[in-house]
Amino acid sequence: MPAEVFNAPTWWRPAIQAFVAKAYPIGSDLAVSITSWQRTRRRNREVGGHDASQHLIATAWDVSGPDQDTYAARARQAGLVVINEGDHIHVQLYRSGIVPGWVYDMIASA
Repeated sequence: MPAEVFNAPTWWRPAIQAFVAKAYPIGSDLAVSITSWQRTRRRNREVGGHDASQHLIATAWDVSGPDQDTYAARARQAGLVVINEGDHIHVQLYRSGIVPGWVYDMIASA
């Protein structure tokens, strides 16, 4: 399970599992690729990510490919937050501002 790979605390793993359970299957028949998932704070800064990006806590990923708009529509139907960033679709579990800062402090790696 990715939660172990990311060294996520046990109490946060259900959130990661919920995200994967919603976000992964909806693209299984589409021509899309996950281009970014969990990031370190350093990598997030390098790509211009937000300080409270859910990439830092493994509840967001970016998807690109010819079917990304179909993926985005399905993600919205599944209750995920979708942001079209032009060359890719950003998908996250929670609305911005929902996850408290202390969660990022405890999970996000340098």
